Amino acid sequence: MLGGYGVENPSLDRIRATMQELHSIGHKIAGSSNERRASEYIIESLRSIGFNNIETMNFEVRGWNPISCNVRILKPIERELEAALFPYSQGQRSSGKLTQISQIDEYGTKNDGGKIGLSIWGSQLYSSPTRTYYKAVRRGLDAVLISTPDEGDLRKVVVVESGRLLKIPVISISMEDGNFLFDLIGEGDVELEIDVKVEVPSTAESMNIEAVLEGQDRSEQEIYIGTHVDSWFSGAADNCAPVAIIVEIARLLQEYVQNGGVLKRSVRFLFFGAENGGSEGFYYWCNGSKTYLDKKRGSLSKVAAFLSLDSVGFPDPAQKFIGTTAELLEFAKGIESTNRAVQGLEFYDPPGYGSDHWFFEVSGVPSIYGVTFPSHLYQTQKDDLDHLDYNTVLLYANFMNDVLFKIADARLLPIDIFTPLMRFEAILSKYSKMRNCPFDMTQHLLRIRDIRGKKTTFSKKLKSIARNGDDDLVRKANRFLSTVSHLVNTTIGWLWRVTAPDDIDYLSRLELIEDYIALNSAIMTLRGTPVGSLTPEYVDKYESQPDCAYNWIPLHRPLAKLEKERSKIYKLIERELEHVSKIITMVEDGIKELLVEER
Repeated sequence: MLGGYGVENPSLDRIRATMQELHSIGHKIAGSSNERRASEYIIESLRSIGFNNIETMNFEVRGWNPISCNVRILKPIERELEAALFPYSQGQRSSGKLTQISQIDEYGTKNDGGKIGLSIWGSQLYSSPTRTYYKAVRRGLDAVLISTPDEGDLRKVVVVESGRLLKIPVISISMEDGNFLFDLIGEGDVELEIDVKVEVPSTAESMNIEAVLEGQDRSEQEIYIGTHVDSWFSGAADNCAPVAIIVEIARLLQEYVQNGGVLKRSVRFLFFGAENGGSEGFYYWCNGSKTYLDKKRGSLSKVAAFLSLDSVGFPDPAQKFIGTTAELLEFAKGIESTNRAVQGLEFYDPPGYGSDHWFFEVSGVPSIYGVTFPSHLYQTQKDDLDHLDYNTVLLYANFMNDVLFKIADARLLPIDIFTPLMRFEAILSKYSKMRNCPFDMTQHLLRIRDIRGKKTTFSKKLKSIARNGDDDLVRKANRFLSTVSHLVNTTIGWLWRVTAPDDIDYLSRLELIEDYIALNSAIMTLRGTPVGSLTPEYVDKYESQPDCAYNWIPLHRPLAKLEKERSKIYKLIERELEHVSKIITMVEDGIKELLVEER
């Protein structure tokens, strides 16, 4: 059966066969021999379908290899508990009293004589265990047990210690065992024994893999499609399925070219190591994609789109998401509306932090990201072939196959520069109406509205160029669309106001306007106090006199620091607005140039 434009549809049988091989390898922890085995299998799979020029990129990672994790109740009964060790825990043997760690007592250090802590998981997938870990460290505990939120599951997530080894072991136990221990504590003292064995190699190495299918015009835009290889458990959805899908898509496009088909753009198939961990930096995951991007940054301007898959195939009620940067949103929705095999997806923009698309995206690269999430099976021992939804796996395979081919073969890139500009307009309007905002955004808004007024005329012009334009004009239009989208996407960032950074958006630095207004108000209030109004000369004079009445409020140095920070914030906001102006000017000039072509 043929997919869009004559490319074969993906074969679920082939995808399943690849998944089974990868799944049989077991845990594929960053820098481990199993991760290397999986990478070598991918290389052989690519060679078997005709890719001869395959490049690898080795890079050092934080090595960590769990050998065993045993938890045993000693009193008031004897019983073994099933347990899984959180990443980067150190080996340790310890026994002693079990103590409950309160979810409320955030900064308490009181220890009732306990040596091993017990806590529920908490409401946040990653941040709750991290907070529990730090509470356990502050109390001087030897280890902490965290019960999972779902029956029968053992889950591993990275506790944020910036990639360093954890000071104490963090151990996952099932919800049932957690409830059992809580009940025991309620009846009296409970004594536990833990025995954790871990190998921490002095050096460890992970690998990125790259295979290229050359297009007709090698000097212009390329398409990247990638996913990661590593996993904490065997990882059927996270991440055997995405790897198998991309290998299958590579096979289909290779066969298309071998049978006489021609792609306008080159395609790079990427398989990243160490997505789940391995780094000692702040970005303790997505290490392979970040390493790849850092070494290839000079060629990013050629990337028309980066397609990314992660954690695909979790069953209901996991949601089937496609995240895109704004300029590709309508294109992605159009794939669903014209292809019955990919219906049932939910779309949003822009994609957030947490997988291999992220560093490409914030570097400006247009991105499309597929994921099924959330799921109680995520990063658990039940993420296996028996719990996988194969219909969902095939849905994503069909979607990405269609997306990849259409972008690779399109005469004109399917980039919509007006959707992100509408987002800009909404964000600028919000802040321009904010009381006491010192930044005038009137001209930015007027210019964007003027550009939007040209949307119909420009869209018709692009269709004419795609249909009738010569190759040089098509290249000019593609360069314009790609350059604008790259500039727009460099404004994407975290919106971290109160809680963890679950949300991102465009012009994220403008959120600092709220901070600037509040900070400025506080400074003005403090400067309005009698002591706050003193000049630096008088402050020095009065502070040298211990009996001076003014000396009872040491206000001036903190105020000077606040004023310095206020100045920094102002400059950050100014730079963001200057960047917006640059984008608007580029759009204005580009539209004007293309509209006068062929008149």
